[in-house]
Amino acid sequence: MPATAFHLSVVPMSRSTGKSSVAKAAYITGGKLADERTGKLHDYTRRSGVETVLHAQLKDAPEWSRDVAQAWNAVEAAETRKNSQTAKVIDGLAFPHGIDAEARKRMLTDFMREQFGRKGLLWTASIHAPDKDGDQRNYHAHVMWSERPLTAQGFAKNKDRSATAYDTRKAEIVAMRERWAGLSAKQLERAGLPLEAERWRHGHLTLQEQEQLARARGDMEFAERVADREPTKHLGRATVALERKGIATERGDAWEATETRNDARQALRQQDAALRREETRLAAKEERTTEHQERQAAATEQRRATQAARLGGLEDVQTLRGLWQSADNAAAFLTASQAQGFTVARVTAQDARDSREDAKATTGRDPSRSAPVYSKAELVAYNAQGFGFRLDGATLDDTKATERMEQAAGMKLPSLNEARQAVIDAQPERQTAPAAQPKRNMASLARAAIGGLVEFLFGWLADRKPQPRGKPMPRSRNLATEAREASKRADKSLAGAKDVEANYGHRLLQLDPEVQDSLRRAREAEQRRRDDDERERER
Repeated sequence: MPATAFHLSVVPMSRSTGKSSVAKAAYITGGKLADERTGKLHDYTRRSGVETVLHAQLKDAPEWSRDVAQAWNAVEAAETRKNSQTAKVIDGLAFPHGIDAEARKRMLTDFMREQFGRKGLLWTASIHAPDKDGDQRNYHAHVMWSERPLTAQGFAKNKDRSATAYDTRKAEIVAMRERWAGLSAKQLERAGLPLEAERWRHGHLTLQEQEQLARARGDMEFAERVADREPTKHLGRATVALERKGIATERGDAWEATETRNDARQALRQQDAALRREETRLAAKEERTTEHQERQAAATEQRRATQAARLGGLEDVQTLRGLWQSADNAAAFLTASQAQGFTVARVTAQDARDSREDAKATTGRDPSRSAPVYSKAELVAYNAQGFGFRLDGATLDDTKATERMEQAAGMKLPSLNEARQAVIDAQPERQTAPAAQPKRNMASLARAAIGGLVEFLFGWLADRKPQPRGKPMPRSRNLATEAREASKRADKSLAGAKDVEANYGHRLLQLDPEVQDSLRRAREAEQRRRDDDERERER
């Protein structure tokens, strides 16, 4: 599963909105802190899920700065205006999925020291685990830092320029996002996830830029995932709190509508990918069937040729016997055999070894068949069809033939392999029938039909406006469940699209039965998954 989405946005902590840096520190750390300025006690000790708490240990800073409560009360005291901005905050700083707790702690520590500690800014950070009912990949951090540098004499008179000047602040945030993406990629590489590392390295860029880079490096799966994904805006803690109470907000409605469209796109992409896999499987099966048929035809042709050669060999044996009986010596017999179209070869040591290996392999493939095993110095005559005859007493009908043929051993004769090749080279080139045109892959028709349905549904979803809701937003969204719910909504919309049925339904009916069966099994499997999820939710 890919990593969670990249997120890093900076917001100010301002008194004009009723916010307190002491209260924020208590929430982040899951502790109990008293705000000396307001007299309020902020207790978050019952808060669960705080994995790690980190706090600045600045060099040459006062000893009190090492305590979270004293440090942030000092920050509040240093700001005297009623509308002062006391700190900057990053909520929901996303960690990549696939790294362990130690890696998360190490990368967050490095980030805070680089970005704020080197400037002398006071900072506090913590890592929060996912909600028990939410996405279990959602490990994230909350961080906050002061706007005034801290020295041995206390907080500086002037705030850090990068926190006040707009252009400088904007550049600092861009650099901050790029650095977090780089740290994430480094930890993913250490975890043995190079593909996810490359994706996270560019997570701070726009979706369009990420798509272009993914296509450039050949990561087509990720490129397609982000190609048509709409970016979402971070809801913020206040919006989430209202939505969880069942109070609809404009920002929450827009976020849910965007997520619904993105989930629907994801479900359609998964269906398209499944159809692509089915098409590939059917094409491979068709290719294997064609190859098998070709091998069967070749084997049949070979058997027929061998049988014909054996039948014709009876006549060749009679010819060889006649040549032997009429010849005065072995040399004359060999010359007469050559004139009659025979090629005589002498078995070499290598030929003998090859014949034994061939006989073993042939018997292993088909016990009913056998191949001749030759001995060194034997003489073998090949006819024009490549069928061989031992020149011994059985072939020549002469018990003394072997002894009389010994004088031919000193003659220059080709080996068995050379003789076979000479016979092959002498044969006229056979005309082969043109290859049959492959059958049209019916899976492509299925893909074309589904493609039309996807196009229709996608357009319907893009034009759909969010409807008011009467039920509260769940505490945390389960992407897998919502993808399936989006798929259900897609199914309902398809059922009512009569024009789509008219345009594409007849194509689906023309599919190969095997394709129809595969699509039916896919639908049944999806229905079983939905039924299981429904039973799980009821429990």
